[in-house]
Amino acid sequence: MSETREHEVPGVNIEAEQAFLGALLYENEIYEDVSSWLKPEHFYEAVHARMYKAAAARIAEGKIADAVTLKNQFDDDEGLEELGGAIYLADLMREAPDPRAGPEYARTVYELSYRRSLSDFGQSLAKEAYDTRIKFDDLVDSYETQFSQIRDLGAQVDFVTVTEGLTRIRERAAEREAGTGGGGLKTGLRALDDRLGGLSAGDLLVIAGDSGMGKTALADNIAYNVARAGGFAYSWSGEMTAVQKMDRLIALDAQSRDRNLDITRMRKGIFNANEREAFEEAERSLAGLDPYLLLDCQRGLSISEIRAHARQAKARMAGLDFLVIDYIGLVRLEMERGQTKADAMGRVAWTAKEMGGQLGCVVALLSQLNRGNKSRENKRPQQGDVKESGAIEEHADVIVFPYREEYWLRKNEPQKLESGGDISSKWRDWHDELMAVAGRIEIISGKVRQGEEGTDRFAYNAPSCAIKDIPGVSLDSEQSPPVSAYEGEPF
Repeated sequence: MSETREHEVPGVNIEAEQAFLGALLYENEIYEDVSSWLKPEHFYEAVHARMYKAAAARIAEGKIADAVTLKNQFDDDEGLEELGGAIYLADLMREAPDPRAGPEYARTVYELSYRRSLSDFGQSLAKEAYDTRIKFDDLVDSYETQFSQIRDLGAQVDFVTVTEGLTRIRERAAEREAGTGGGGLKTGLRALDDRLGGLSAGDLLVIAGDSGMGKTALADNIAYNVARAGGFAYSWSGEMTAVQKMDRLIALDAQSRDRNLDITRMRKGIFNANEREAFEEAERSLAGLDPYLLLDCQRGLSISEIRAHARQAKARMAGLDFLVIDYIGLVRLEMERGQTKADAMGRVAWTAKEMGGQLGCVVALLSQLNRGNKSRENKRPQQGDVKESGAIEEHADVIVFPYREEYWLRKNEPQKLESGGDISSKWRDWHDELMAVAGRIEIISGKVRQGEEGTDRFAYNAPSCAIKDIPGVSLDSEQSPPVSAYEGEPF
């Protein structure tokens, strides 16, 4: 690209300005993503500011803005002549990055503009702080006002009038009535979707549970269902490898067609003829999810690094609807001096919530439980059982607890035979109780900002970690799934 004028100024990134303008001229539609907050005065290079202003004016009028259409407007622009004239415009387009990355470059331009303002503010304050001719109170008032102006200008404000809000409500109602959408992100589990009313971009969904309860399984099932429906899902795991995640996805995909694949047998390379066929069929099916589902198994990331990875994932997939963080206890904490672990965990939860708004997606944050439920006879979790629960509960829009009574029953099997060799009545009672819950998972909705709290029951296939609707089971139904029809005899 033609060289820009050299600037030895901190807080300036001419390349980011060039990259954004190139992306904008190549794909005018990205203007809609930045028009409410990126202004010409945010550019350091004056020629770039004029280019952006001219392009924005054309786009707002429904006209094309590219190197050709802007050329005539800048024929006599001395600043552009210094950079190479019309060739510079052509170079911007020719060397433009992927347009999907344009808004990220725009944010860099935007943030650097306000960093320069803060720098100027600091230098001016340092100069006048020791000028005794200025009254102290006047000095403080003046700089408080200036700082507030910088802070307020730096905020991206997207006000919604009552009229605009009503329009959105009507559009959503019409879409729902017509069955064309508007119901938010679907989990793919009918009863849960009915209860939650769909999840909205920006929602923080907390999935909390003990080990073995199915919290990762639930997140994986939702991510898979979102991708299958044409949405974009990104899943970060701090404990599984990419191969282990793929084992789960293969088994899950096979189970979606009622083909059984046992993850443990797969890992050992043990297949019978039916399993081999199901495995190969799942492989072919999953290949079609390539643009829609990304796995990230890099361990030891901080929440800031996960956010950076998610932004890259969104740019790569051309969208992001569902983001999984599995799980909060494995996110590397960025603790400041004087902070407690609870404070740092709260910051992770808040950043996860903020991330959903910034990326326009639902964020699923997985969390373990404290030991409160283990001391109770009824081990169904409650809202206060979430580990480091205070901040997590505060920021969550929805908190769900996957729960498998079968798991706890199997851990407490009584002695089967009495001294005389007969089956004990205690074991028979245990067996009857186990049969009633085997192959079942409950999803307890403990907090729902815009929905209905309660419990829904689903079929759970432990060998594949697949979760499915149970036909005929309504909200809060006490009906159990047919054991043999889904998982088989439990012993």
